[in-house]
Amino acid sequence: MLEWMGKKRLGCFCSRLLDAVSMPSRYPDPLACQVAQRVFAQLVPPPLNVVLFGSRARGEHHGKSDLDLMVLVPDDAVPTGVTRQAYRFAGPAIRELYRGTGNEDMAVDVLRMTPALLERDSRLPGHTARQITLEGIPVDEAQWQHHRRAPDQAPPGRAETLRSITERLVTAYKDLGDMWSIWNSSVGSVESTGFHAQQALGKMLKTYLLALGDPHPPHKHDIEELTERIDSLVPDSHQAAWTGLRKRVMQYNHLAYDLYLSDMAVDHRYLPLSETIDWATLYEQLNRLAEDMVQDMEQKLGWNVTSDPDVQDWRSRLWDTWHPPRS
Repeated sequence: MLEWMGKKRLGCFCSRLLDAVSMPSRYPDPLACQVAQRVFAQLVPPPLNVVLFGSRARGEHHGKSDLDLMVLVPDDAVPTGVTRQAYRFAGPAIRELYRGTGNEDMAVDVLRMTPALLERDSRLPGHTARQITLEGIPVDEAQWQHHRRAPDQAPPGRAETLRSITERLVTAYKDLGDMWSIWNSSVGSVESTGFHAQQALGKMLKTYLLALGDPHPPHKHDIEELTERIDSLVPDSHQAAWTGLRKRVMQYNHLAYDLYLSDMAVDHRYLPLSETIDWATLYEQLNRLAEDMVQDMEQKLGWNVTSDPDVQDWRSRLWDTWHPPRS
């Protein structure tokens, strides 16, 4: 089954899996590594690299975890539909390699990046590019050496942290917009609506962690875990303000009896739900929470984003991207 490990380009996979022998509780998914290799071999024109990242690279995956791939193309590459190709090639590879495991219909997420973007954004705390350079498993190990970031490198500066905060908030607002658009469309589903609602709340909490000085917010979907991490970092002088926000977060996370927003990230993302959820009310609650958290971060935590010249463009991007209506 592992004869592919002898191929020159896949030496990195071999070393990672051999390391797993001494760490049985934390090892990459070998089948996901094979999916990455097959995608790399079929893309036209050939990319610089294909990198597996996320829970299946960290060894924190379970049966319902997605498979995350980053396709690295040259800085001067013209759009060629490489992302669409990657999705098309990944599907058959997954169905063949995971046959009989119950994961044949696993979801795939594909990112397209260039070396310049990867280098720029890998400096930002909490950014996906940073996550990829820290933990990614490449098909072409030799090419990837230039991009790999060591965990003990100097942490990013204040301007980079502020930029990461505003970028994270932009994506949270986009998820809120997607939540509302999907729910109000003729083909919208409870599962897709809940997924974007969970993503929005999770990104709000990770933004808050960045403002508290956490350079590496966990790559977790569980709202309670993220909330508990904030609990451990909030200074005594800010406990009262956080307590009010925390109460609202936990309230919005609990959708119905034995159903939580955290579950919508993976467990119920593709499974039908029978519960009736008041998405319109949750939408408005999350909008208000996002705005209140932004105000709280600026006023109470000392992150005056608006007046910082290094990140004014990112602040503009935040509010110009999609600003939710207030009643």
